Amino acid sequence: MIKKIFLLFLLLTTLIFSKTYIPRSIEEKTYLNNLRTQEITVGLLDNEFYNISSKEEPSLNEIIKDLFQNYLNLNVKFKTEAYYELKMGLTDKSVDIISLVNYPTLIEGGASWEVS
Repeated sequence: MIKKIFLLFLLLTTLIFSKTYIPRSIEEKTYLNNLRTQEITVGLLDNEFYNISSKEEPSLNEIIKDLFQNYLNLNVKFKTEAYYELKMGLTDKSVDIISLVNYPTLIEGGASWEVS
């Protein structure tokens, strides 16, 4: 019984504090390994909201880079451009995905959420 509790604790600690992603199933592991063999181009928005950082906190774009490169261990190159150019990149296949995080914008009548 104590052995089972220890193994469960060890597993949970590994999952919670892991520095790399641990796939949850064989299918997910296969899919992730397939992605790792490809070069993926991620579009990052060149926008003040995404680039603001401080000594204590990284910017959203830095977090996304860390997520793809270090946590998921993917072969990624990044393109930082305006939204319209990234959207065109999806059309002409120079960008595989765009990293979008909604952010509040001020419009008439107060703040709202911009939907991308």
